[in-house]
Amino acid sequence: MLPVRYKEIDIFKGILTLSMIFAHCLQFFILQSRENAVATLLSEYINLTTFSGFMFSFGFVCWHAYINKPFHKTSKSIAINFFKILAAFYISSFAFRIFIDKMPVNQNRILEILLIKRLAGWSEFLLSFAAVLLLVFVFHGLMQKAGSKLPHIIGAISIAACLLPIRVSSPLTALFLGQADFPVFAVLPYCLYFTCGILFAQKDIRKANTKFFIVGAAGFACFSAMFFISGLPSRFPLSFAWLVGAMPFVYMYYLMSIWLKRFKQCDILQTIGANSLFYLLLSNVFIFALRCAPFFRASMSFTVTVFFVIVCAIYYLQKLVAAKN
Repeated sequence: MLPVRYKEIDIFKGILTLSMIFAHCLQFFILQSRENAVATLLSEYINLTTFSGFMFSFGFVCWHAYINKPFHKTSKSIAINFFKILAAFYISSFAFRIFIDKMPVNQNRILEILLIKRLAGWSEFLLSFAAVLLLVFVFHGLMQKAGSKLPHIIGAISIAACLLPIRVSSPLTALFLGQADFPVFAVLPYCLYFTCGILFAQKDIRKANTKFFIVGAAGFACFSAMFFISGLPSRFPLSFAWLVGAMPFVYMYYLMSIWLKRFKQCDILQTIGANSLFYLLLSNVFIFALRCAPFFRASMSFTVTVFFVIVCAIYYLQKLVAAKN
């Protein structure tokens, strides 16, 4: 990871991590049981903004930690983090299959997960994070040579991948290209936010800029236009309107994180963001286990309570491990 951590990026990731955990709680404890307008609105907003935000932070971090450094100094770190995220994906996938799908002990079903022939629900985003690191590892030299042109090159590839008029059925192909009729966070289209993170890292952008507000507003205007014309833009397969709809919110989260870093009280957000993989993985396991047990109610009060309990429990476990280290 970063030799010197960027506090605003950790706070940014902390906000996104809490948002994703809360969305998963809404989806499992309310929306799978009954319709709820408030829960649906909150869930869709978080769905729109969170993965895009993580890709932005990933781009920012990858530029400083990997791309802008010699490959021989970063290759080991990239590989280690790739396998860490891949392991988290497998743990979350098996937890989903065992707790939610009630998967029996079956060699073929186990191989489906290990060989990524079938993606487990609410775990796909972890595989996409691993795929980004794989691309950075493979194309590190080309990315470094591109220099200041890199954001423009990746941006063009991302938009082209999103607009491809094809449909794919293989999970591994869909992982990169998208355009599948099942949940998958397509790496190449979402790299539009990855490249924005690289741009902000290269230019050291830390202040509000009218140009970025205009671009963000245009993205959300596209999303809104499609919503009023034909309903909520498609998330799976990924539509261009859904892709660009998160732009102003991701930018506002970034600016808000820069403002929040001056407050000591936000150290908790920083801690959560610095350990986001730990929180996302453990929260998934807790949520899957609770959902398959009789110990839950389809209510907002129960969902909010469980959300706070899960976050506090993981925070305690993280501090327990940190104290021993």
